[in-house]
Amino acid sequence: MKLSELGQYKTVTDLGRENKREALLKEATLSLDFANNTYEVYEGPVDGMTQRPFKDVLNFTRGSGATARTATGNIQTVGVDDQRLVGNREGLLIEEQRTNLLPNFFPPTRSFTDISTVEETGGKFPRIVTATVDSTGADSGSVIFGAGTSGSIPVGSTIWGYLHRGTVNTLQLKHRAASDGFILSLNFTTETLSGGTSTSNHQLLSLGEGWYFFSFRLDNDSTVNDRISISIVGAQVGDYFSCGGIQVEEGPFATSYIPTEGTQVTRAAENCSRTFGEEFNESALTILAKGRYLGGSTTGSTRVLFQIYDSGTHRFGFVEDGRFRLGAEGQIYPKLANWDSEVLSGDPFTLAISMDYVSKTYVVAINGVTVSGKDANVTPCESRELILNSFSGSATNVVEGSSELTFLSVYPRALSEAELITLTTPEA
Repeated sequence: MKLSELGQYKTVTDLGRENKREALLKEATLSLDFANNTYEVYEGPVDGMTQRPFKDVLNFTRGSGATARTATGNIQTVGVDDQRLVGNREGLLIEEQRTNLLPNFFPPTRSFTDISTVEETGGKFPRIVTATVDSTGADSGSVIFGAGTSGSIPVGSTIWGYLHRGTVNTLQLKHRAASDGFILSLNFTTETLSGGTSTSNHQLLSLGEGWYFFSFRLDNDSTVNDRISISIVGAQVGDYFSCGGIQVEEGPFATSYIPTEGTQVTRAAENCSRTFGEEFNESALTILAKGRYLGGSTTGSTRVLFQIYDSGTHRFGFVEDGRFRLGAEGQIYPKLANWDSEVLSGDPFTLAISMDYVSKTYVVAINGVTVSGKDANVTPCESRELILNSFSGSATNVVEGSSELTFLSVYPRALSEAELITLTTPEA
């Protein structure tokens, strides 16, 4: 029986584990609680742990505006260099640079004569397009959106959007290529997305109130062009559906919405870091993080929530497909056995990395599963900079992908394996 099924009753073991976890959390000298927008840092023996505003503790930059999902599911704009604390306490959203290749969402680049489109503003999304069938014909119920400036959508792009079912049960999502492209069937009744000959990673997510999020990826179609159509299956006069945004971006997974007004728009990469102060111990340290990984490839510097780096090749943190570094120049250790299953599930996870540079011992954990060892070659990182940014590029001190970071704390000692198990085991 799960603890949640016991209601208010908890066993002695459960209470003991919770008490130990709370006691360990209080030992941190840096506590970044993104879910509750609370940030504390140790400022010496006189001031101790002091609560500070986000930008007093962290250096955050993004050279463009962006959008963020609110607790009620609405999409709102965020200014240049403003952090995004998204959703209902999900945490800090950190994304790489992306460009919306669709120059204009409304009016659509082309709409057939048997359907009319109307723009709405001020609702759940910045813009909503409602398409209604006026008459039936060869292309009944189809709205075509154009994308790209070179007449093509790059292979490896992700196409996504928000759709409201309106009065219909099934829509077709089509990318028009030389061979008439591929067709995906979006069935609102069964809440499934199926079909497609040149795509993978289909996704359909119910948002409630008749709204759905969909995405699919172009993998291997070498003749793709710039048209995306949404069509009502078996359209009848008066049928309608709505779109809350359509986006085309070159990349293997969908990121947040980038509004466009007639031209392609690029959202800059987000960079977040902290230069350590009194809270840092050069001889031993532990970093604990909670979050959710949103996307990225399976090779290269991906799936990373944090790392410490310096101007050389010293690293401390998770790099390259879940493997980890402990400060030794050039030394990379294998990823944990449960890394893929935990990180790629899409659920929040907790991970930690602990290092004692005097004894040369380490412990790494994710969701209560640990690996420990000793390596005489490990040397301390010379830098005191903690990196949280997500960035697409060739620089070795940055990470690629998207993540929602809920919590991060730093300890001025190397926590034991038992302590890391206590901190990272999912709460019942």
